Amino acid sequence: MHPDDDGQEGLVTRHVFLDTDIYRQLNHNTANPALRTLAKHIEDRKVVLHTTDITLQEVRRQIREDVLARHRELSKIEKSLTRWRHSVSSIPSTAEFDGEYVARGVADHFESTLLRKWRVVHHRAMEIEAKKVFTDYFARKPPFHKEGSKEFPDAFVAASLAEWATQNSEIMYVLTGDKLLTRAFEDRHFHPLKTLEQFLSRAAIPPTGEAEDIAEAILSAPDFDSRFETALDGVFPEIVFEYFGDLPDAEVTDAKLEGIIAISNWSVVWRGPSRLTFIVTTDAEVTLDVSFEDRSLAMYDREDDRWFGATHGRAERTSSVEIEVLLEVNSDTREFLSTELISSEIQFFDEPDNYK
Repeated sequence: MHPDDDGQEGLVTRHVFLDTDIYRQLNHNTANPALRTLAKHIEDRKVVLHTTDITLQEVRRQIREDVLARHRELSKIEKSLTRWRHSVSSIPSTAEFDGEYVARGVADHFESTLLRKWRVVHHRAMEIEAKKVFTDYFARKPPFHKEGSKEFPDAFVAASLAEWATQNSEIMYVLTGDKLLTRAFEDRHFHPLKTLEQFLSRAAIPPTGEAEDIAEAILSAPDFDSRFETALDGVFPEIVFEYFGDLPDAEVTDAKLEGIIAISNWSVVWRGPSRLTFIVTTDAEVTLDVSFEDRSLAMYDREDDRWFGATHGRAERTSSVEIEVLLEVNSDTREFLSTELISSEIQFFDEPDNYK
């Protein structure tokens, strides 16, 4: 288990899971300062947030219960105000709102923030094989070790995260104040912490200067360029090129990576005990197939604002583009562990020099 200290050591892993009690303490408010700080670390690729379908369902239930409780309190207040208006007629009415509608809206916003803006790794805990969970239940293994415990949702969550960690040879911080759930995460794959503040204090510690020396050695290795080009080629199909130029109604229909021109910039994001993550900016030569509306023999009808007689055209463009990737490397063996595009959308500005 990770030592529960004051957070003076940096992160030993980028991966973190927040239990529902952490979100509840922060009122499920994604604008909370602590969650905004977490979001910034996610944006900077320093942290990867994990969640499960069960976690999101539990959060949705908590939000609904909280909103409906406030709605009932408001109804009680309005009853008192109605009685007092017999004496003071100028007392205004309280605001009316549909509790179920508000609850759905708040829950939808929370879920959308995690899944779309924060790019969480979403685990399907409900699809975990039940046999393992029930085996642990009858053997009274955590989180079933307490007499009478029926913590099945937590057990499925723990099993799904453990399965992912095993398959990916990863470790993960688990943030929870639930003692029963903490026991379920007491193995080599997890580092339980009680609060988000403990995690953020570790995340705030920047990589040491030694991390840059390691990155420099990796980048200057004789075989780096060829290995990096192979890694980039693996994620290149994910890029969507947006065409900007003189060709009408044009769109890029296909793209090919011709090669790496140069590494123009890099910066270390995170360093763990045996892993280094850094952002690499590269100038790459690409060839694009562009489909467009060929109007060379067409006629323009000003009244209808239409071209008549236009045909389908195709053009090929070769140019250099800037691509940013997040590269994770084993700092001991120099093995490439993962390659991720910082942005999958690239704007392509067509110039005469691009024509083939």
